[in-house]
Amino acid sequence: MQSLKRLTRDKARRMALNIAKLPGSAKAAAAVSYATMTDWSDEETTDPLYADDHNFYKVELWTMDEQRVLRMLYAGTNLDKVRTVFASYIRIRPRARITIRQRMRVVDEWPRHETLL
Repeated sequence: MQSLKRLTRDKARRMALNIAKLPGSAKAAAAVSYATMTDWSDEETTDPLYADDHNFYKVELWTMDEQRVLRMLYAGTNLDKVRTVFASYIRIRPRARITIRQRMRVVDEWPRHETLL
């Protein structure tokens, strides 16, 4: 994670140096373009239908028979934050059945099931 942050910082510095070399109007246009390009928001929601429509990752608590979702614990676009919520809930309730899903795709689940081949 630290190396990713360092790479992002280095890239931002290089972009800033390149923008500084441009003439006046081009400099302003490049600065606006760069600001919108790197301004990605981490969206979150409490609505499961909105989360499905916008392809969010969802952390869901399931019934013990794994037939129905009891409640959605978290939904957002940042997978790192989703995994943090998932791991923290496992520490709190180790016997709970929890999944990380993106629409129909199961990204992770607890307890872990081995694939039968």
